[in-house]
Amino acid sequence: MALNCHVHPESRFDRKHYFYSDLPAGYQITQKYAPLANNGKVKLGFEDGYLPSAEDEVTVEIEQLQLEQDTAKSSYFDTGTTSRFNEDEQSSHASRDDQGSEGTTRATLHEADDERVGRSFVDLNRAGAGLMEIVSGPQMRSPEQAGAYVRKLQELVRRVGASDGNMQEGSLRCDVNVSVNRIGDPFGTRCEVKNLNSVRFMMNAISHESQRQVKIIEEGGRIEQETRGYNESDGTTFRLRGKEDAPDYRYMPDPNLPPVLLSERQLQALREGMPELPDARRARLSEQYGLAPRDINVLMRVGSEDERDGRAATIVSQQPDEQQQGSDAVEYFERVAKGRSAQTALNWIIHELMKSLNARNLPFRDYLLPADHFGELIDLVESGRVTGTTAKSVIADILASADTDRAISLASLRELAKASSSPMFDLLKQEDLLALASEDDLLPLIRSALDRLPDEVAQVRKGNLKVAMRIVGQVMKDANGRADAKLVHQTILKELGQTPSS
Repeated sequence: MALNCHVHPESRFDRKHYFYSDLPAGYQITQKYAPLANNGKVKLGFEDGYLPSAEDEVTVEIEQLQLEQDTAKSSYFDTGTTSRFNEDEQSSHASRDDQGSEGTTRATLHEADDERVGRSFVDLNRAGAGLMEIVSGPQMRSPEQAGAYVRKLQELVRRVGASDGNMQEGSLRCDVNVSVNRIGDPFGTRCEVKNLNSVRFMMNAISHESQRQVKIIEEGGRIEQETRGYNESDGTTFRLRGKEDAPDYRYMPDPNLPPVLLSERQLQALREGMPELPDARRARLSEQYGLAPRDINVLMRVGSEDERDGRAATIVSQQPDEQQQGSDAVEYFERVAKGRSAQTALNWIIHELMKSLNARNLPFRDYLLPADHFGELIDLVESGRVTGTTAKSVIADILASADTDRAISLASLRELAKASSSPMFDLLKQEDLLALASEDDLLPLIRSALDRLPDEVAQVRKGNLKVAMRIVGQVMKDANGRADAKLVHQTILKELGQTPSS
C-alpha cells in the first residue's frame, strides 16, 4: 500500500528450479505468476534530497511485489589475493525475520565462471527464510536515480515497519539490471549485477557496468545476457554465470502451499492503520512548522546508514514500558517544538543534540535525553536563566552519565521530576549552574578580576577600552560559562567609571 500497489486478495506460490549449493532443495519458493501485489509507483522528487537536480525527477513503476524464499549466503575468494567477494547484503528487497535473526536476505549468486574466483563457501543458516522482493520498472536512467530510488524504498519500509532497512546487515539488498542502447534504438541486452551491499556500491556498479557495455558496443561487440558480481576493492563487475530466462527455471505451481487470502476487511484495516508516509510527512512539516526541505530531510534521515564509515545509527527504544517514548526523530522534534519556536527546537536538536551523539558514536535514542527535559533546557536558555555554553555542557554530561557517576545525569532529572514540574531548573540550580544574569550576580567575579589585573584596570581608566576585553576573558573563565560576555563587558566599564561611548 505504501508503494501504491494493487494488493491482490489471492496470491499463490510457485517453484523456481535450479541446482546450486545456495539452494539445498533444488528449487526456490517464489511468486512468479500470482504475486502479492503489482502495478505500484514511487515518485522520486528533488526535495527528497536524494537527487542532484530537479531534472532528475522520475516516477518509478513497481511491476511486482512478491514473497519468496531466501537462499544461502555464498562467499567467493580470489585465488591470487585475499580479496573476498561476498554475495551478501542487499537487493531492492526488504526482508524481515520475525524470529529476530540477522541477515534474512535474498542471495542467488551462482558459481563463478570468472577464472579469478578460486574458492567459494556457503553459509546455510538463512536458507529458507522469507523475504519480499520488489521488482521495479525500467524508468531509471542514471546511478543517481537508482540510488535515490533505493533510499526512498528504505524510508518507506522503515516507516511502515516492514523492515529496519539496514543494508549493512542485509535487511535491504539490491540487484540491478543494466542495459545501454544508442539513442532511438530499443533497450539493449541487460546484465544483472547481484547482491550489492550499499547504495554507494550499487551506484558504482551501475557506472562501471554501463561503461563496460558501451565500450563493447563501440568496439563492434555484442552484449551477452549474464549475471555479474561486484568487486568492492576496485569498483568493477565480473562475470558469474550466463543468465537464464524464465523457461530455464521450469516454474510450476507449488503443490504443498495454499494461496494467501486477504479479505477486504483485512485490507481496509491495513489502510486505516497506515502511518503518515514520507511524502505526506514532508509536506506537513513544511506547512505546519515552516521548515526548509533540507532541515526536514536531516530529521527524517536520523537512523539511516552512514556510508562514510559503515556505521548504521539505528533508531531504537529499549526502555521499560513506563519509560517508552516514540523513537522517531520527527516525533521527537514535534514534542520538543510544542509551545516553542520550531526553528529554535530544530537547531538545538540538529546542531547540539545530534552533534553530541555523533561525538560519542551514539545512535539516536530519545530516552537518552527525553523531549520534556530537552525542551525545558531550551526554555531556560531562551529566558536567559542558563547560558548556551552551559546548556551544551549539560547535554554532553547527560549523554555521558550512563557510563559514569555524574552530578548532571538523566537519573538525577528523573528523581527530581517526581516532585518538581521543572526538574532541569532545579538540577542546574542545585549544581550552581544557572546564569549570572544580573550586575549584582557578576560583581563579585568582576571585582576579583579587577584586583588581579591592575595594569589592565589602569589602561581602561585612561580610556583604552579595548584592554577591557582581557578583563572580560578572565571573568568569563572564572564564571565557567555561566556569564553573558556582553553584560560582563558593560558591568566592567560601569565599575571603572567608563562607558562605551566615552
